[in-house]
Amino acid sequence: VVVSSPEKPFSTSDGGFNTRTLTSNEYHQMAGRAGRRGIDPEGFVVNIDTSTLEEDLFEELIETSSNPIISRFTPSYSLIANYYRLGVSDEEIETIFQKSFNIHTLDTDKKDSKINAMKHIFEAKTDILEDEGFLERTKENNIYLTEKGELLQNITGYPQIPLINLIASKGMSKLSPEELVFFAGAIVCAQYSHHQNTPEDMGERIEDLTISNPAQKYIKRDIYKLNAVNDFNLAVPNTRELEETINLYKKYCTDYSQKLESYNLEEEYPLNINLKLAAHLYSLAALNSDPSQNSIKNWKSIIPLVENDGGIKDEGTFYTVVNQTIELLSQMSDVCDDTKDIYTLRDEKDRKYYDSLSRKLKTAVLLLKQKPVRENKLGL
Repeated sequence: VVVSSPEKPFSTSDGGFNTRTLTSNEYHQMAGRAGRRGIDPEGFVVNIDTSTLEEDLFEELIETSSNPIISRFTPSYSLIANYYRLGVSDEEIETIFQKSFNIHTLDTDKKDSKINAMKHIFEAKTDILEDEGFLERTKENNIYLTEKGELLQNITGYPQIPLINLIASKGMSKLSPEELVFFAGAIVCAQYSHHQNTPEDMGERIEDLTISNPAQKYIKRDIYKLNAVNDFNLAVPNTRELEETINLYKKYCTDYSQKLESYNLEEEYPLNINLKLAAHLYSLAALNSDPSQNSIKNWKSIIPLVENDGGIKDEGTFYTVVNQTIELLSQMSDVCDDTKDIYTLRDEKDRKYYDSLSRKLKTAVLLLKQKPVRENKLGL
């Protein structure tokens, strides 16, 4: 293994780049790759230092033991859903907490307080799930997972409750596949916002969205108008219906935020949206919807606009965003597909809604999953 520098680059919050020293964990992980497992009795690591300072940094990394492993375990909604799916009693949850690595690594005098804190989170999230219709309590005080609760396992990495509530309320029924890309992208790109919005201001409004790049001549109300530009003949997204969906999602996020605040809890994932970056994702999907166009050419036409627009400064990050959007669209499609097996008493309108939305979500995935994304490479 050759380590060319004791430092590595990283992205800053303003979209720029800087460098930092490797952590001992990072260095030992790379050094541990030396030698073929089960074949070589030993491996060799070569550190390339260009100054006395770098030599000292390498010596420090070699001599420093790996950072301690810190457990991030906390009762999640998925854990609670699976817990009650099995129909176990509330008394058993403390046993689960006691066996967690989080508790195992603590000093004895801190274990009880940590278990009590985890029980508070478990009980508070259970109350939220019950209030939102994901759990149901019987007269005998037994708790069961509802049909809607069965869908929790399909959403990971993004706010579960607002998203499933939106799907169940038919809040995306009028969106086209391209508009679904816009909506999912707005949620994915929330992590690239330079600020976190308050529950009362869950991101920008479409009509207030401004994009400063003068090269973007095909904008109507700041959402890409792609027809009659570069010989593309594509439709403009229906901003009214997008606004309705986004505003409904904001409402679910705001209601959920207030519940979290009342229990002194925090959501792990951003509850805001980023419409500016979502517009670029919509643009790519809309261009790819024309089968006569070259998807590589479409990609090249979008990248300069993205890089000049703030938030995402390089092609690799945008590539990651596209794949994250594909993943979220696929998760929402799984929610729709699972209703066929879970919702036993749906009427025909419900069945048609979930079938239609699932098809449009799968189409949205295909609009993004074209070259270069499909080929999993960036050499354009």
